[in-house]
Amino acid sequence: MVRRITLRVDDKLYWQAHKHAAITGRSLEDILNDWLVSVMDNIPIEQLSNDEVLSLCNFKLNPMQEAELRRLLNAQTLTSQENARLDELLKVYRRGIIRKHQALQVASARGLMVL
Repeated sequence: MVRRITLRVDDKLYWQAHKHAAITGRSLEDILNDWLVSVMDNIPIEQLSNDEVLSLCNFKLNPMQEAELRRLLNAQTLTSQENARLDELLKVYRRGIIRKHQALQVASARGLMVL
Protein backbone atom coordinates (compact mmCIF):
# COMPACT_ATOMS: atom_id res chain seq x y z
CA MET A 1 0.00 0.00 0.00
CA VAL A 2 1.29 3.44 -0.88
CA ARG A 3 0.09 6.63 0.75
CA ARG A 4 0.59 10.12 -0.57
CA ILE A 5 1.73 12.78 1.90
CA THR A 6 2.98 16.33 1.74
CA LEU A 7 6.50 16.66 3.03
CA ARG A 8 8.57 19.77 3.58
CA VAL A 9 12.30 19.40 3.00
CA ASP A 10 15.08 21.94 3.14
CA ASP A 11 16.59 23.28 -0.08
CA LYS A 12 19.80 21.27 0.20
CA LEU A 13 17.93 17.96 0.47
CA TYR A 14 15.53 18.96 -2.30
CA TRP A 15 18.31 19.79 -4.76
CA GLN A 16 20.28 16.65 -3.90
CA ALA A 17 17.19 14.52 -4.49
CA HIS A 18 16.35 16.47 -7.65
CA LYS A 19 19.88 15.92 -9.02
CA HIS A 20 19.75 12.21 -8.17
CA ALA A 21 16.35 11.89 -9.85
CA ALA A 22 17.70 13.54 -13.01
CA ILE A 23 20.78 11.28 -13.09
CA THR A 24 18.74 8.10 -12.64
CA GLY A 25 15.72 9.16 -14.69
CA ARG A 26 13.40 8.52 -11.77
CA SER A 27 10.85 10.72 -10.09
CA LEU A 28 11.68 12.93 -7.14
CA GLU A 29 9.03 11.09 -5.11
CA ASP A 30 10.69 7.72 -5.82
CA ILE A 31 14.09 9.03 -4.78
CA LEU A 32 12.80 10.49 -1.50
CA ASN A 33 10.84 7.32 -0.78
CA ASP A 34 13.95 5.19 -1.36
CA TRP A 35 15.93 7.42 0.99
CA LEU A 36 13.29 7.10 3.72
CA VAL A 37 13.20 3.33 3.27
CA SER A 38 16.98 3.25 3.55
CA VAL A 39 16.80 5.05 6.90
CA MET A 40 14.32 2.45 8.13
CA ASP A 41 16.59 -0.30 6.83
CA ASN A 42 19.38 0.89 9.11
CA ILE A 43 17.50 0.39 12.38
CA PRO A 44 19.32 -2.42 14.22
CA ILE A 45 17.35 -5.64 13.85
CA GLU A 46 17.64 -6.32 17.57
CA GLN A 47 15.48 -3.23 18.16
CA LEU A 48 12.65 -4.44 15.91
CA SER A 49 9.49 -6.16 17.06
CA ASN A 50 9.06 -9.90 16.54
CA ASP A 51 6.68 -9.25 13.63
CA GLU A 52 9.17 -6.92 11.95
CA VAL A 53 11.99 -9.45 12.42
CA LEU A 54 9.87 -12.22 10.92
CA SER A 55 8.94 -9.96 8.03
CA LEU A 56 12.63 -9.37 7.30
CA CYS A 57 13.17 -13.14 7.33
CA ASN A 58 10.99 -13.24 4.20
CA PHE A 59 12.83 -10.51 2.28
CA LYS A 60 12.26 -10.34 -1.46
CA LEU A 61 12.48 -7.46 -3.87
CA ASN A 62 9.05 -6.15 -4.70
CA PRO A 63 7.74 -7.39 -8.08
CA MET A 64 8.47 -4.09 -9.84
CA GLN A 65 12.06 -4.00 -8.56
CA GLU A 66 12.56 -7.64 -9.45
CA ALA A 67 11.28 -7.14 -13.00
CA GLU A 68 13.39 -4.02 -13.46
CA LEU A 69 16.50 -5.75 -12.10
CA ARG A 70 15.93 -8.73 -14.41
CA ARG A 71 15.47 -6.43 -17.41
CA LEU A 72 18.63 -4.45 -16.64
CA LEU A 73 20.71 -7.58 -16.02
CA ASN A 74 19.58 -9.07 -19.33
CA ALA A 75 20.16 -5.90 -21.37
CA GLN A 76 22.97 -6.01 -23.90
CA THR A 77 23.92 -2.38 -23.33
CA LEU A 78 22.90 0.14 -20.69
CA THR A 79 22.66 3.90 -20.70
CA SER A 80 24.30 5.78 -17.85
CA GLN A 81 20.86 6.18 -16.25
CA GLU A 82 20.19 2.46 -16.54
CA ASN A 83 23.63 1.70 -15.13
CA ALA A 84 22.95 3.96 -12.14
CA ARG A 85 19.58 2.31 -11.58
CA LEU A 86 21.13 -1.17 -11.81
CA ASP A 87 23.67 -0.17 -9.17
CA GLU A 88 20.85 1.08 -6.92
CA LEU A 89 18.82 -2.09 -7.31
CA LEU A 90 21.84 -4.29 -6.63
CA LYS A 91 22.54 -2.31 -3.45
CA VAL A 92 18.92 -2.77 -2.34
CA TYR A 93 19.16 -6.49 -3.06
CA ARG A 94 22.50 -6.94 -1.28
CA ARG A 95 21.33 -4.96 1.74
CA GLY A 96 18.10 -6.94 1.86
CA ILE A 97 19.93 -10.26 1.80
CA ILE A 98 22.28 -9.15 4.59
CA ARG A 99 19.35 -7.93 6.71
CA LYS A 100 17.48 -11.16 6.00
CA HIS A 101 20.45 -13.19 7.29
CA GLN A 102 20.67 -11.04 10.42
CA ALA A 103 16.90 -11.30 10.96
CA LEU A 104 17.09 -15.09 10.72
CA GLN A 105 19.75 -15.08 13.43
CA VAL A 106 17.70 -12.77 15.69
CA ALA A 107 14.53 -14.78 15.08
CA SER A 108 16.37 -17.96 16.00
CA ALA A 109 17.83 -16.37 19.15
CA ARG A 110 14.35 -15.18 20.19
CA GLY A 111 12.90 -18.64 19.60
CA LEU A 112 10.66 -17.39 16.79
CA MET A 113 11.94 -20.02 14.38
CA VAL A 114 14.35 -22.91 14.26
CA LEU A 115 17.16 -22.78 11.73
